[in-house]
Amino acid sequence: MQFLTGGGGASTSTEAPPTSSRPASDDDAQAETTTGSNISKDYFPIETYRKLGTDAARAIGLVNKLKSAGAEYDLELPRLVFAGKQSAGKSSIVKALTSVQLPRNYGTCTRCPIEVTTKNSPGQEWSCRISLRITVDEESGGQYSPPVIEECCVITDSNSMPDEIENAQRALLERVTNGTNFTSNVVCVNIAGDGCPDLSLVDLPGLIQSTESKDDEGDIQRVEELVKSYLASSETVILQCIACDEDIENQSIRKLARDFDPEGKRSIGVLTKPDKVDLGTEAGIISILQGYKYALAQGYFVVRTPKQDELNKLKETGANVTAFEEARAIENDFFQYHEVGKHFYQNAPERCGSAKLLYKLSSMLQILIDEHTPVIKVKAEEALAQTETELEGLGVEMKEADARMELIELARRISLNSTEAIKSTTRDKSFWRRTVEIFENINKQVCDTSPMFQIGDKVVFSSLLNLDVKSSGYLRESLTMHISQDEFEAIVEEAHSNELILSPVQSIGGIDWQLQVGQESGSLAVRANALKLPPDIASVGVILEFNTRGLTLHKGEATKTEATLVAGCPSQPKLFSWPYNGNSFFIGVSIKILSYTPSEVNDRAYDVGEVKEMLENTSGRDFPGIRLSSSAVCQELIGETVELWKDPAYASSKTIHNLLRYHLLGDSPQSAINQFVHPRYKKLKRAVFSIITKHVNKLEDESIQQIAKLVQMEKPPFFTLNDFFLLDSRSKFQEVVESLDMNRICDDEVTEVIVSTLSFIRVKQKIFTENVIQYLLHHCLGTFEVECEKVLLDGLGLTGAKRRDDSELLRLFHEEDDIYFRRKDLKERRLRQKVAVDLITEHLEEFEY
Repeated sequence: MQFLTGGGGASTSTEAPPTSSRPASDDDAQAETTTGSNISKDYFPIETYRKLGTDAARAIGLVNKLKSAGAEYDLELPRLVFAGKQSAGKSSIVKALTSVQLPRNYGTCTRCPIEVTTKNSPGQEWSCRISLRITVDEESGGQYSPPVIEECCVITDSNSMPDEIENAQRALLERVTNGTNFTSNVVCVNIAGDGCPDLSLVDLPGLIQSTESKDDEGDIQRVEELVKSYLASSETVILQCIACDEDIENQSIRKLARDFDPEGKRSIGVLTKPDKVDLGTEAGIISILQGYKYALAQGYFVVRTPKQDELNKLKETGANVTAFEEARAIENDFFQYHEVGKHFYQNAPERCGSAKLLYKLSSMLQILIDEHTPVIKVKAEEALAQTETELEGLGVEMKEADARMELIELARRISLNSTEAIKSTTRDKSFWRRTVEIFENINKQVCDTSPMFQIGDKVVFSSLLNLDVKSSGYLRESLTMHISQDEFEAIVEEAHSNELILSPVQSIGGIDWQLQVGQESGSLAVRANALKLPPDIASVGVILEFNTRGLTLHKGEATKTEATLVAGCPSQPKLFSWPYNGNSFFIGVSIKILSYTPSEVNDRAYDVGEVKEMLENTSGRDFPGIRLSSSAVCQELIGETVELWKDPAYASSKTIHNLLRYHLLGDSPQSAINQFVHPRYKKLKRAVFSIITKHVNKLEDESIQQIAKLVQMEKPPFFTLNDFFLLDSRSKFQEVVESLDMNRICDDEVTEVIVSTLSFIRVKQKIFTENVIQYLLHHCLGTFEVECEKVLLDGLGLTGAKRRDDSELLRLFHEEDDIYFRRKDLKERRLRQKVAVDLITEHLEEFEY
């Protein structure tokens, strides 16, 4: 047998007839019984194997090592891809280069990518591992990352390869549910053995131009998209497989390859079936081989693979070694003796035969790998860094030895966080501000339950005394402001911008006041503003009496002005002559309350007639400080009012416990549970949530019971030691009633009921509200602060009767399935990426790139 060698010349022998026609000798018969496990290094033509060279073997070997480490899941690695029209002979070329016999039937037989990797393993017997790499879920269309690998079989008899590969392909196609006859999932064929070349190639389904059934027309586009996905990678060497008897102009693979490789630097043309070229028409093929037509940077090769009947004859020998060499001999004879084939060889000897193609491919792969290895290393390091970042994002994986201390620290952190919020010891005062709002709200709601008494068109209610007026009707303090010379000069400078000088806010008679001084029409204008009124008063009618030093009223201006004030709306200006001397001056305003309008008249507003009717229909026992005739009415009104305190107190308890729950367990990123329990520990999060919720619920139940007791304590029989506050309130209410009852419609008993009821309720409201606030502050918040850490330690099983061992505590750190599998995948990815980086680094250092 003669082989075409890389040196270029053909064998000088012209005597040998086509080897396939000679009879089998006894030696051949012996060789026919040799199985794939006994294949020698001469399994490939020895000259071709040697011409691969150590450099190519080393470079291609690196890619094979990276693939074995799984790096192809994260990186694009150099590879050979066979693509072309169906029945263009792609699978036959694979057979010619690697000895891998793919299924060969009439029509389309490759229906999925078949990835073939061969590796030279000196001293190792031939073996083949076939597996499935599933990247797409055929049912849902979802992507697997990393791909799912399913092992099919490991064989040592090469004769069984076609059947096993066909079985693997069938296993993939059986999963296809979208009506197509193709799949992008891959059959992987990994061959290792002494004498195998180091190669990595992919045989793709053939491009389709038409289908037998209209229902299958979608396969045309599906196969084209599949081929495009492989050609797009810059790491791919494209083998454009074209049959010699086909019109090259109509080969869609040429256009697809040109789209992704415009300069043709990584494309090689492979012309198949040269024996179908008629004598006298070979000139066109020769011009292509010589680069005159349809030029590619890497050129074209022509190969002659055995026909089916020739393969059948070879198969009858039963020896794969002999069959492979016989196939090469058939090709060799074609290029030496065939009337057309010898013309190809005579005009382009370096472009004829599988051996030459194999040498070119290995050389091209070597160059591609050598050029891209530094870039691949950078990409591998970037991928590894990204994986490390993603792993860090999942947090440190908990170990059994660390679980107990981690939980103790967690309890301490949550306890400290609650203490800081309750005691307001950090810069964030939001929890305490909200607590104060709750306490202010209960005070207002309890005050709003007070009965009102209507005398003519005026209304008397308990919080009215917050205005703190003297018997003359004036507030007990005056509103004052002193303006220095510098401040006055500021008014002058800002005269054209209407800027105001504002006095400090002064709280007088339960109202927040402020004076405003500025210029208006060349005069000095002074206004009084009631910034904040008591919550149950909508407006007040007042007399503003101005008392100034260093200022002169405009002619016609009176010192007193009557006004009706609502919160935030200043009075009309009091105008003074502009003080041209520039000295400092003083402004004082005395305020007399003339009238007031409640924010809302509740449904417990009694007019004088209704009070008289109650007096006629009711009698009762002695009441402190009042006559017997009005005692029962007062007790009834006060008892009804006290009962109404229950709901706002309950609501305040619920609100403050909810505030505590939200601070600790809310969905805000700032809540304690979200700050200190990682989202991946859902079991731990549920445990902490349950423990804190149960404890807060317990405190809330206790507070409800205590509030019920406080309400009961304020019901009849009535008693107070706060005589001074009671008598002072009685005196003030007496003055209010007398000042409002201009027509004297209230007799003594009516006046007594109004004064005694409101004054006693005022005392009781203050006591009840403060008791509720103190209880909520000290029992709810204070108790939780003290008990939080111990409750968590006991509940988590760190202390107490239900103390757990470390293995049980570790279960609290069990990650949810999505995170568990995500971490598992990332760790596997990190491992293979580290191996890839080490392999590339070692390769680069060894050969000094």
